[in-house]
Amino acid sequence: PSNEHGLKDLVLNSLLHIVDKDFQFNTDFEEIEIYREHKTINNNRLDLLILTNNFAIGIENKIFHHLHNDLTDYNNTVKSNCYNSRTPICIVLSLNKLTSQEDLEKIRTNNFVNVTYEQLFQNIKRSIGGHLGNSNISYINHLSDFIKSLENLTPKTMENKALWTFFKNNSQTIQELTDSFSDYRNSLYQKIYQLKDTLPQEEFAPKV
Repeated sequence: PSNEHGLKDLVLNSLLHIVDKDFQFNTDFEEIEIYREHKTINNNRLDLLILTNNFAIGIENKIFHHLHNDLTDYNNTVKSNCYNSRTPICIVLSLNKLTSQEDLEKIRTNNFVNVTYEQLFQNIKRSIGGHLGNSNISYINHLSDFIKSLENLTPKTMENKALWTFFKNNSQTIQELTDSFSDYRNSLYQKIYQLKDTLPQEEFAPKV
């Protein structure tokens, strides 16, 4: 919030208010510590650990990968930083809402909350007007480019990418299947032509 972008706590509040409507961060006197790839208790890596005067916030970012992370370890790591009465908040930030029962159960049992980039961006767009006057225009452009880049990863686009990857990895099998289908179709047409030649046409001709 205190860096030269001039946007203060816009992104922080836009994210945290999704999880906790009462989240407060005072930019005038509160300090904040941000740790990237933070080493956890079990020597894993948590994408972001954010410490404010009143909160310890753990964020695991998921764009394309499955949620195979040790959320129990992540949660314990966040809670271990909750001295001085800090409140723990644990977030899985994902491109799309997580829906598999395995992921949902893992999130629930480890006190995480799933937040999507769409939710985050909606809050940023809703609140950014109050920050434009004192902000650095170059960072506004950076933020805008970041939002557009992720918004371009729509479900349809992702499905296309997955489909293209499938085609690439299975091109030989797909070609064999296509050839086999062509052979089947040609054989079927051939049988139709043979049947047409065999049946007496006048017997099935329409009566005038």
